Amino acid sequence: MFGNKMFRECFSLALLVVLEALDGLKKKSEAQPDEIITVEKLIGEAYSAIDKAVKVRALHKNTGARRKSRLARRKKAVEIHHGWYVPATAAAAEEAVAMAA
Repeated sequence: MFGNKMFRECFSLALLVVLEALDGLKKKSEAQPDEIITVEKLIGEAYSAIDKAVKVRALHKNTGARRKSRLARRKKAVEIHHGWYVPATAAAAEEAVAMAA
């Protein structure tokens, strides 16, 4: 049982670090696109911790997938907030408006 607790704590800590980094980046008014690279490294470490917890069955595989998906969505939200990423549907709508004008 100790092993499962260790893996759960490890992935929980990794998740917390990533979420704090994303919140800090979102609140930063003059953030640069290069700053997301450090967050991407943290996300990779969190993904690894989640995968290890799933491997030893400390987490269910669907729970691990859901947690990874939520991290990816949070990162995408920060990128959209700062204008570093434009969703495909929004870009297509802008192009259609520009072509109609």
